[in-house]
Amino acid sequence: MSLWVMLGGVSQALLGLVEIVLYTFIAYEGGVSGTSLALLAAAWSFVFFVASRLMAPSAEAGCNKGLGLVALVSMIASVASFAALHSVVGAAIAFLFHAIASASLSVSLGLTSMEYTEYKYWVRIDVIERILSLLFIGGVLVALGRRIVTWSPLEIMLAGLIAVAAYYAAIPPVVLDFERRYYRFNRYIENIKGYVHAISVLSYIGSPRAMEAMYRTIRARTQRYLSPERVALGALLATAVGEYIMAVLPVNMRDVVALTTLWQGYGYAAVITAITLLPIALTQRTNPVLAGSLSLLRGLMLVAFFPMLRTIRDIALYVAASSILFGIVDAILANYFVDAAYARRGTFYQAMREIGSVIGPLLAAAFYQTPLFGLVAVLLSVLSLIVLV
Repeated sequence: MSLWVMLGGVSQALLGLVEIVLYTFIAYEGGVSGTSLALLAAAWSFVFFVASRLMAPSAEAGCNKGLGLVALVSMIASVASFAALHSVVGAAIAFLFHAIASASLSVSLGLTSMEYTEYKYWVRIDVIERILSLLFIGGVLVALGRRIVTWSPLEIMLAGLIAVAAYYAAIPPVVLDFERRYYRFNRYIENIKGYVHAISVLSYIGSPRAMEAMYRTIRARTQRYLSPERVALGALLATAVGEYIMAVLPVNMRDVVALTTLWQGYGYAAVITAITLLPIALTQRTNPVLAGSLSLLRGLMLVAFFPMLRTIRDIALYVAASSILFGIVDAILANYFVDAAYARRGTFYQAMREIGSVIGPLLAAAFYQTPLFGLVAVLLSVLSLIVLV
């Protein structure tokens, strides 16, 4: 495995760890309200969304090194903000710079992976990176929660900064946009070769009616895809369901468990998720109805058990179940989207998910501690199934 692949995976894992630590730190140490915390989560996702969209042309042009530099500069700004402003405001600013760093690193690593690995390995590499990232995040959070290590949020951020710098130094620049073009070419050939073969044979036979009947048969048997926009909308709604609940979970747990206990719960959840997703994700299923059904199941589960969380075990199982279900839903929809969109517009799918990450916390800010809180989550879940049927 190339050095830049490993460094990219480590960088993504550390930035994922920074996100959790910073967010929960603000919730506990800042004493913010559930509404304020949900609005901060929405702001993070909005910044991530805008950054992803602005970086899309650079990604299409193959500017992976430039995107890596943006990640590095943004992470420097994040660390500087947190270190210089010893307040909730400083942590919030650092959190938003972290969103830009995460977006640019994700786009850069995805682009580089697509161009420097064969397309048949794209999904497998992505799954392996996700699982290793979850194992790393989970292990560190458990160690922090049990006080096996005593790293401060600033020290974790500095580790993330060093990893991003190493990744930027190691990645090779994209010179030729070959692998993505080759994948699209193969997809087009696969779609038309059946028609060409049938028409050629039947034209030789000289039977127009037989040729028309055969054409209709082949067309009926050819896989029909939902539109990429519809698949992305399903991903948006599925994302919104989870973010709606998770945006306010730290505030909900603040008076129940200590911050270190919450970290342990998140850590065990990440490890459970990684182990469970490995055999499931590698199947590469692409059934959107299954994805919508699992999204509905997840929403109902999140609503039903939200008021019952009291212990590390409760938190771990709750977050793990949510992460596992969403991981399966996202893997199904992402694979389906790649096929339906001919490996184009990958940033569009990611951006739509981030819109869901904005909508979910905004709705949580509006309905937290109201009688409609659970009902809104259920409605989002039902809609996610409807658009994928």
